Amino acid sequence: MSSGSLDDHRCELEHEPLELKPLASSFNSLLDRLAESWNRQRKFANALSHELRTPITLITGYSSRVLSQSGNLNQDQRHQLTIIDDETRRLGRLITDLLDIAREKTGALVVTSEPFSVLETLEQVFLLNRGDHETRLKMESSSHGMDQTWAFGDHDRVVQCLGNLIENAFKYSSEDKCVELSCSSTHEHVRLQVRDHGPGVLEADQELIFEQFQRGSNTAEQPGSGVGLALVRSLMKRMRGHVWVENAADGGAIFVIELQRCQPPQQQCRDCSVSFLSSEL
Repeated sequence: MSSGSLDDHRCELEHEPLELKPLASSFNSLLDRLAESWNRQRKFANALSHELRTPITLITGYSSRVLSQSGNLNQDQRHQLTIIDDETRRLGRLITDLLDIAREKTGALVVTSEPFSVLETLEQVFLLNRGDHETRLKMESSSHGMDQTWAFGDHDRVVQCLGNLIENAFKYSSEDKCVELSCSSTHEHVRLQVRDHGPGVLEADQELIFEQFQRGSNTAEQPGSGVGLALVRSLMKRMRGHVWVENAADGGAIFVIELQRCQPPQQQCRDCSVSFLSSEL
């Protein structure tokens, strides 16, 4: 039994012994109340997310347009407008995450598992997130040797997961520190890593922070919702991957997402052709 199947499980009173019927009836009533409460919560999350998406998108679009034509504004005005643009983008990502969590709970979240190029994905993530943080986002040079490395997963969802991890990393890194994006691989797995130079994560909190609406005990001074990391874990589970955090030896935290490695599509085709020719011979 889970939150998504509360409507499907009930005790059949006619099949229960006489002395257990009151208990079974109370259990059914409990499930009815839980199912009703869960359905209300799900509908509220869906409705709120959809209703907020449109105005947030409009605000983001107009603020970006004004920023691109801000030649007649003074430095303080541009700074204030940049804050508006950054915060509306952050709010937009939060709304998207909440909507995805609501969909994941009901089984309506679409996640595919197909081969994708690790290097192309890293470069896309780097370009998408570099604009918000200028030169503070770094991509390790060793990652550029991954051009023939492919993994199984949902490309768009992997981009979303890495974006959440990068946003989280900048939140806990001081403005003079960089956030580093890197990749490594083994024969069976590919690991995409986001490293910050913040306070790290206490060992006791390293599982807790991936729970929905939970945050580390040393993050009270930083604003946060406890949604982004929970969504990353949910998406990784749907892609049969893993996510975890570990502390770097010289300070900071390293968030790692791990996916199954696969051969490039052209390599798979060549292998199939070789197998076919061998069988013909």
